[in-house]
Amino acid sequence: MKAENEQRARYEQIITPAESLSLPSPNCIHPTSTVELMDLLNTSNTAIHRPRCFEDVLKLLDLLYDAQVSQDEVTLSDKMKDTVRNDWLHGDPNLFQMFERPRVLVVTNRFTFETTSFNPIRAAKREGSHVAKGQEGELGKTLKVIEDSKPGCDFCNQDNTISDPFGRLTWKTKDVYTAHNSFRSYDYVGLIIPGAIHNFMELDFMTLEAMVTSVGLSWLRNINALHPDRTHPFMIWDVMSKAGASQVHPHIQAMLGRGFYPGKWGILEQAVKRYRAENTRDYLADLTALHLSLGLGVQYKSATLIVPLDPVSNKEIWVVGSDSLDHWMRLFFIAYRTLVEELGVYCFSSSAALPTSHVNIDSSYGGELMVVKLGSRGDCFSSYNDVSSLQLYSVNSISVDVYETMAAVRRTLQVYDLETMEKRP
Repeated sequence: MKAENEQRARYEQIITPAESLSLPSPNCIHPTSTVELMDLLNTSNTAIHRPRCFEDVLKLLDLLYDAQVSQDEVTLSDKMKDTVRNDWLHGDPNLFQMFERPRVLVVTNRFTFETTSFNPIRAAKREGSHVAKGQEGELGKTLKVIEDSKPGCDFCNQDNTISDPFGRLTWKTKDVYTAHNSFRSYDYVGLIIPGAIHNFMELDFMTLEAMVTSVGLSWLRNINALHPDRTHPFMIWDVMSKAGASQVHPHIQAMLGRGFYPGKWGILEQAVKRYRAENTRDYLADLTALHLSLGLGVQYKSATLIVPLDPVSNKEIWVVGSDSLDHWMRLFFIAYRTLVEELGVYCFSSSAALPTSHVNIDSSYGGELMVVKLGSRGDCFSSYNDVSSLQLYSVNSISVDVYETMAAVRRTLQVYDLETMEKRP
């Protein structure tokens, strides 16, 4: 409690009016783990070196988030010490020391109220449970499910699907087409399907771009033309049944909100508006600047990829755009390839919100979001459920260090050329 009070007092000393805040420099600090970030945030610890730009980081962090590090001490009997040290933590003395004095980082977004906690010892337990050693097995089983689902696949042949009242939209260069969602979960739902690609791991940049922009946005414009009150575009993409996909064949679902972004995208839009009203600042610009300064983001022209401090799921990645769909799509592809190639994620969920101006020339609707979020749904074949009452009804608890996810993004960027979107030789 004393450390938390000292941390809060430190924040209060440096807070200045929001409009006078300077954006911190990108990569101001370079922690390699959330544990190192917690050390930096514990400003009562003067032994930790902090660059001068760190004050700007703290100011912006406190404007956007309430970030608290708590620590306590557990008492163990000799029997439990032996069990914890040898059975639970596989004899690792460093992990045992962390277990005896556990620290938890709890981050609450002041504007969306999303709350996420990270306990390093939970991440260590995940590493020690041999989950990582099963990745090759999970990949093999996933590929078998994909291969076994090819015969009789409805989406491999568009003749097995239903078209919309305005017909079927296609992009023949990559065999991308639209279909009517016969069992739709929302108002109007369009399916965007790459007919020739049955394995989601084989999607190339041009195909994914066509699914979202060329074909996906065309479908949304057609719905808007028929129903002008459907104005705010958003999409979802679930991969494999563990993530909620009803078909193995990759497909994106496109929808339109009626006068506003629905659900969680509506919460984000309201956060943007409230932030602007209270601070005369751009919420998404400040959010991305903060993550860049913490070493949790990369920028490509007008788009920024971040690994958020307040994720809902493990290995979560966001891409925030502003005025160029092309820049945004390139980082979207990098995020997707990071999950598949670097993080071994074969079941994931994602959603994107796009500006209303891309489906309706009437600017009065005002929807400005250009954001996509992708996150892991865990092992595709595990009986363990990645969602509990925590995520459904209260707060989020993650067990994968956000800096691990960011390191994976950087590895992907070493593989792919953002100009050509091909793998480097």
